[in-house]
Amino acid sequence: MIADMNAIDEKVSRIVGKVLQHKHPIAMDQVLYPYGLDSMKIIELIVQLEDQFNILLDDNELYFENFSNKRDIIARVKRKLYGQPY
Repeated sequence: MIADMNAIDEKVSRIVGKVLQHKHPIAMDQVLYPYGLDSMKIIELIVQLEDQFNILLDDNELYFENFSNKRDIIARVKRKLYGQPY
């Protein structure tokens, strides 16, 4: 299970880097807006996350602030996959 968790962290990090077109690592708690995260990129990020992890984010989860850093994004994905808080 820990290996799965680390794989999720790495996969989300790659997706965030790809969507933001940022080649260098971004810290888990670093706010993503300075890296170019805007409403269009959040939509792209949501589509990528749903596709890559075979999840569906509910309408009440689609708030800008829910995608402000990688830690929050990873926790949201893990909740969708495993049904418990992370």
